[in-house]
Amino acid sequence: MAVQRTPWVQEGLARSLAKGLSPSALGTWLRCPLDFLHRRVLRVDEPEERSQRLESRVLGSAVHEVLRKAVTAHLGGRLTAADVLSWRNGLADQLAAEVAVQVKGVALDRGHHLLSLNMAEQAIHAYLRAEAERIEQGAVITPLAVELELTEELPNGVRITGRCDRVDDRNGCVHILDLKTGSTRPEHIKLRSLERSALSGQHAYALQLLIYAWAYLRRNPSIEAVRSGLIPLQEVSRTEGMWLSVAGEALISQAMVEPITQLLVDLSEEILHGHDPLTHQPESTFCLCCIV
Repeated sequence: MAVQRTPWVQEGLARSLAKGLSPSALGTWLRCPLDFLHRRVLRVDEPEERSQRLESRVLGSAVHEVLRKAVTAHLGGRLTAADVLSWRNGLADQLAAEVAVQVKGVALDRGHHLLSLNMAEQAIHAYLRAEAERIEQGAVITPLAVELELTEELPNGVRITGRCDRVDDRNGCVHILDLKTGSTRPEHIKLRSLERSALSGQHAYALQLLIYAWAYLRRNPSIEAVRSGLIPLQEVSRTEGMWLSVAGEALISQAMVEPITQLLVDLSEEILHGHDPLTHQPESTFCLCCIV
């Protein structure tokens, strides 16, 4: 299926970008332009979940909120192993309470809901144990921010606006962290360059991490470089972090800010003024309602 760039489509794209572009929206464009049209212009809602299972989105949101509250109490202070291990206290009840806010009138103490909550609790326990061990072995970790809003304007007037889960100073280097309850393949957060041609649909998450680093560096020009990556809670062996890299370099530096700006300008202009029809990308498996 293909949608031509008729005047109403172009007007819709322009209205959408006038409201700002989020990292996730740009990721959708990379994965599938037709899905971008459905989500960002036509505003098609996600299909209602009719399964008796607990949605991954709901569980992920609960995990994020529990950890956000735990970290917030320690912002600006150096974490100790005891601090981190104390976050396990009452964890099961906290997760259930956060899920209950989103899922009304559903029993969470039996069946698949209980199993999902137990698995989430075990994953967080394992992550916190690993984090405490890193501190005991000498890691110096100071949380700087949680749910940090980052908004920057491109030279063409398009605003890029997003929110990163957490910012830490770890051993003297700023780390921009995104908590991930799902899975991500390491090669999908590695970019061979900052050229548009280096980005494909599988790099949507890499682009998101790149934007967080770019926006933070623009806001803080005195900081020479940051690391941007994710904490995969399901993979204990990798909970120290999986890091975005560009041309093999894991530090995103001030020297990269200008080429990243140009990359984002190119992407926004591609959305606004491209000539190709909006088509479904066959490799995209998360489209809202594209016809495959």
